[in-house]
Amino acid sequence: MLERVEPGAKRILSGIVADTLGLANKKPLRIVLVDDEPAVLESTEFAIRHYFKGVVVLKFGDAQEAMNELTREDPDLLITDDMMPGMSGLELLHHLLDRQVTYPIVAFFGYYQEHQVREYANRGLNVTFLQKPFTVPQLTKIIATQLNLSPERAGETASQPRRTRPPRIVVVNDDPTILEIFEGMIRRWFRECTLLLFDDGEEAWAELLRDEPDLLISDLARPKFNGFHMLRLLSEKKVKFPILILSGIVSNNKDAVRQCAGPDLNVTLREIPVEPEQLWQDLLTLVGPSDKPASGVPKDVP
Repeated sequence: MLERVEPGAKRILSGIVADTLGLANKKPLRIVLVDDEPAVLESTEFAIRHYFKGVVVLKFGDAQEAMNELTREDPDLLITDDMMPGMSGLELLHHLLDRQVTYPIVAFFGYYQEHQVREYANRGLNVTFLQKPFTVPQLTKIIATQLNLSPERAGETASQPRRTRPPRIVVVNDDPTILEIFEGMIRRWFRECTLLLFDDGEEAWAELLRDEPDLLISDLARPKFNGFHMLRLLSEKKVKFPILILSGIVSNNKDAVRQCAGPDLNVTLREIPVEPEQLWQDLLTLVGPSDKPASGVPKDVP
């Protein structure tokens, strides 16, 4: 169990255009994000959009496609990984050095390549080195500094639903970045909740056998004791607590999930990345009071 997490082609346009950062009458800030690992790409975008509303994120799983976009229009910030098939992160930096770009760059690189990245910085690129593995606070601090933004999540904290006791929520996901993001949001919305975080399915299962939660949040694809197996065993136990499945493979596995869950489990399926507003609505429905607040789901959920 993790008491606190410390450290997973085509262009996809996403982002929320809002006036939270005073951008209502201005061109929204654009961040180009490059990484060949879909899980890292999705979780990094999720963190950026959660902490910095009003920012447009352009995602690329291929550095050459990203280069085409960078040639078309300069972003406000570029974030790139190092080891990628085809054009690598170092090759991308080399092309940008030749073009003498001035916008800030955040480079994810392993320790052994640090000196190469710093060489590009010494030769004139505005590049910040971020060694892997890194934490979400480390990333958001760099973005806030480079774009002169507040790293605090915008909007007011949603009020905690009225309960006779704080909710007890178990979250299991083998991606530390996603775990940390969920921890930050859930603790902010339910300040007095008992939140148990697991990156290992077997440890999570032992906790579920010890004491049933008010809500289980689980992914599907894990190296061992994956979400499908856990659902099958929970179905055999006929547990009554609700289950929220958050996974990047939901759309292609709905039938398999339903088959594992059977007719008795209360299962909600959501594809990652999920909007913070949608996650709030699900939490309010699954662990909140039966009578929703008169004001409904806050529109300014961070």
